Amino acid sequence: MEIFDDFNDEEKLGKDKRNIAFHLQFKSTEKTLNDEIINAEFLRIVQSLSEDFGAKLRLDYDQELLAK
Repeated sequence: MEIFDDFNDEEKLGKDKRNIAFHLQFKSTEKTLNDEIINAEFLRIVQSLSEDFGAKLRLDYDQELLAK
């Protein structure tokens, strides 16, 4: 994982919210990774970040704002 952007703007994001962008690289020494394996792992990471920190994918957050 490599963080490449950390944005904090209370007016745009809300109080105590940050937009952190990062690269993920998936590798295996045991097998070839396909979309199904990578997507499952990505969803596991997103779920863990949501449970541990209340994090949301930016796309989900933007859609919530548009729905208001």
